[in-house]
Amino acid sequence: MKTMNTVTSPLRLLAAAVALGFTTNLCASSIEIESGSLELGCALEADRVIIGAGATLAGDGTLVATTDVAGTISPGIGPVETIGTLTFTGALTFSSGSRYLYHTAASFYSDLLIVSGAVTGSTLFIGSRAAEANPNRQRVIDGGTDSDYALVVAENPTYWSLRVEGDDLLLSYGLSPRGTMIKFLAPE
Repeated sequence: MKTMNTVTSPLRLLAAAVALGFTTNLCASSIEIESGSLELGCALEADRVIIGAGATLAGDGTLVATTDVAGTISPGIGPVETIGTLTFTGALTFSSGSRYLYHTAASFYSDLLIVSGAVTGSTLFIGSRAAEANPNRQRVIDGGTDSDYALVVAENPTYWSLRVEGDDLLLSYGLSPRGTMIKFLAPE
């Protein structure tokens, strides 16, 4: 049985690590995670969620909110090698300096961000993979209408290649001799 915890005022999370499991949904007017890690395994509902520069959002949950990320997003609960899907029902905006930690365990089994709203801003894509995983055109972000992805090369010795297809961002491994920085631009 799921329960719902409601907080009527803004909620700030400062703990080293917070795990919200599958038995609790949390509602608040706004939620700001300033530092540490939030492993989301449920629904988190607010008008706005802010992931601060010192914070990490991980897990397999759903954020029912407009979300701003200055820190790190890493789908999956547990180590980076754990595959997961984070779902955002509103817009997702990345701030300069933010990071998207991504892992693929097999060619068609990998982390995913599903975003109903537009994905905008800029973030550094940091990919890892299992030895046998060689993804080709694997979806890493399923963005909403008006998502805008512009690619900028980053100084990184990995071999990830990112490309846009419609409102989605796709990944291939081994096609580029450099890492890639994803730069999202707000629609005009």
